[in-house]
Amino acid sequence: MRSLFIAFFIVAMISIVAVATSVSINSKNKGSVVITDPLLKTEVQMWVAVMKHHDVLHSKLNRLEEISWGKSTGHAGVSASNKIIIDPSLRGDITKLRFTLWHELGHAVYKLSHSSGIMSEELPDSKFIKVNWWEFREDYITKCKKNQYHVY
Repeated sequence: MRSLFIAFFIVAMISIVAVATSVSINSKNKGSVVITDPLLKTEVQMWVAVMKHHDVLHSKLNRLEEISWGKSTGHAGVSASNKIIIDPSLRGDITKLRFTLWHELGHAVYKLSHSSGIMSEELPDSKFIKVNWWEFREDYITKCKKNQYHVY
């Protein structure tokens, strides 16, 4: 049963990554976001696929210059000056990494403010994120949809 779940998960991930082609990632071309780390690149591609699936405009992602690892002054991540920086300590916790990356993309792409769920100011523990992920995700998508035409 577990191997069937793993196989399904791998096929689903490959499908999601294959769908996420509308944003130029890891290119040096103007209007492309540079992501040199494969883990971050995969997570951004998955985010793009989710936004696409829910008909949320995500083309403002191209205004970012870079998404990379780096110290972010005591925060799990930071979005400033057309860059997103994620604390490298999150490499070992995919749940917190995804939460933080989506949070920073919410700031950078949709100009979302701190509120609740994924856009909360505090990074919850992994177990709490896992238990509440689908609720957080739906709330986040709703917020992104509301802001997709109001970003500059």
